[in-house]
Amino acid sequence: MTTWTPERVGAAAAEWVRVPPDATDLSTADYRLVLSPTDLDCPAQVPRTTSARPAADLVAEVLARVRTLGAPALCWWVPDDAADLAAALRQRGGVVTDEVEVLARDLADGVPDLAVPPDVTATTVTEPRALLDWHRVAAALWGTPEPKAGHVAAALAEVAAERARGELRVVGYVGTEPTTAAACTLAGPVVRLGGAGTLPAWRGRGAYRAVLGERLAQAHWRGLTLALVKARVASAGPILRSVGFTAYGRERRYTLPV
Repeated sequence: MTTWTPERVGAAAAEWVRVPPDATDLSTADYRLVLSPTDLDCPAQVPRTTSARPAADLVAEVLARVRTLGAPALCWWVPDDAADLAAALRQRGGVVTDEVEVLARDLADGVPDLAVPPDVTATTVTEPRALLDWHRVAAALWGTPEPKAGHVAAALAEVAAERARGELRVVGYVGTEPTTAAACTLAGPVVRLGGAGTLPAWRGRGAYRAVLGERLAQAHWRGLTLALVKARVASAGPILRSVGFTAYGRERRYTLPV
């Protein structure tokens, strides 16, 4: 069984790279460069850097590549221990536009008690009702397109294909009302806890804890031993710490003009 030292947790966090479905991967041995023209926030981004080259040279090279690709801006994720890279990005006009905290919990001892209220539940999406409920919440929170009439079966088949790849969707309820949408990815021994959101009118009722518990239970049942999340510092962080997650540093996104 893997012993989750801080170094191993850091390596697992570095391996977690979110790439949009429509993106073009232009990575090299020194960095991962992803171009996604439909992403208005980050049309070009470097989610991971692996090079020991001088940071200023690396930034200059990536900027030159991005210019030829026509992207108007570049986003670059930087961990706490890459001070030289952060300085090089600031020198080029980069400013911090996002920040996440890396938190993790060893699942060897099982799923913690999350103190979910009795009227709050969560389920993994496997059937039409849960799928439609998940989309109802996701559409309100993030503008995710809902399945069109007559296309629910196709959408359910897509979800089944996701599950086969280790990608799960979870929906949370207060009573019978769908309130929370969440996702996770099962990657080797690690469950990567992706985005989760609760409709504003239902926040503070325990639905986030419910979808957290469902994802952890699915992972533990399959034998995964580490839960990993990159959480917004002021939102999910306090809840995660209260149930045994430990902080392993932060990652900041620098955005700079091209």
